Amino acid sequence: MLALRHLFHVCILTRQPYDAAPPLEASGGQPAMQQFLIILWLILVGCVSVVTLLSLIPGRSWVLRVCDFPRAQMFTLGLVLLGVGLLVYITGVEWSGGGAGDGWGSVVWVSGVILLASAVVQAYWAGKFTALTKPEVPSSTLASGNGDRRDPKLPVDGSIRLITANVDYTNADRAGAIDRLMEMQPHILAMVETDEQWDEDIERYRERYPYMVKALRKLGRGMVLLSRFPIEQGEVRYLVDDDRPSIWAELCLPDGGCLRLVVTHPPPPGLPKRRGSGRHSSKKRDIELDIIASRVRSQPGHQWILSGDFNDVGWSGTTMRAKRVSGLRDPRVGRGMFSTFPASLPLLRYPIDHVLVSNAFRLVGLQRLEDIGSDHLPLLADLELPAKRRPNSGPSED
Repeated sequence: MLALRHLFHVCILTRQPYDAAPPLEASGGQPAMQQFLIILWLILVGCVSVVTLLSLIPGRSWVLRVCDFPRAQMFTLGLVLLGVGLLVYITGVEWSGGGAGDGWGSVVWVSGVILLASAVVQAYWAGKFTALTKPEVPSSTLASGNGDRRDPKLPVDGSIRLITANVDYTNADRAGAIDRLMEMQPHILAMVETDEQWDEDIERYRERYPYMVKALRKLGRGMVLLSRFPIEQGEVRYLVDDDRPSIWAELCLPDGGCLRLVVTHPPPPGLPKRRGSGRHSSKKRDIELDIIASRVRSQPGHQWILSGDFNDVGWSGTTMRAKRVSGLRDPRVGRGMFSTFPASLPLLRYPIDHVLVSNAFRLVGLQRLEDIGSDHLPLLADLELPAKRRPNSGPSED
């Protein structure tokens, strides 16, 4: 602490070069402290740079693909490190390390350039989920038409309220989690990681949600779809693994229109393998999203919603490719990240729970809901599907 106070006094208040300051009593540590801080700065710069570089390398190795996730965090850390470097430069502190050798200065300047480039790369990707970008899904006029008089827990008249939630199969408060989701009165509720223990609590809402499609599985592989709208066609499909279901349903809306909904939960990269050693690559996740995107594209006469825990961020190459192939759009683009995982670590959250929609949809509102005892936060989307923008389609066979 004495060394840090001395460093602040010398560098900030007196604006003297660090190695020109009088030595600390009984410490002999002024040059050593400066050298330690430089090394710490360089280590953090190295972390940002390596993660950025790995995220740009194509491939399905889990080591590469997990680096797609923390773009916002790496950008923020990069800005902080750049700010520290700039502050040290402005205050006149020398980077020589106080006798540690003039090589420090060159290393720091080169590292600063690399850090700036890394921050620009991260900003390019993460910046798409800010107000600086034009929204992919246009806003609906329904919200303004309802004014401020309505209860925020009630959906806007004429809208479709959907909640997607990874409820966590280890969640000890299953009844409480479902009750909190039901307080928002969704028309459609898609939950993943539901097993047989959830069934009793789900059935309590059978009267309110008479239309259900269930695929209850152990170890976080299950899912269930609850709907107030009639489900004309509903089935469970296994696209990649025989224990990783997806739900495909055609829902009939009150005004006579239809929409198709897919709920998916592919495995994440880095997940430990159940058989043998090692960790899963992103191969199964990527293939599942590719298959879904191709099937959506093959049926352009329908309006689609794709929801669930993708175990992937919205700016990754995999999700971007799925959007490009399917034509689906992300309502978060241009509005915010609405990061959902992990619920307990706000600064480290990633947007891996998704609601993607066809281009006919309009967005009434988007919310990240409060904690339900899961490691994910639920995502709520209020959508409008204007009748004049729908193709003339009804229930049909695939």
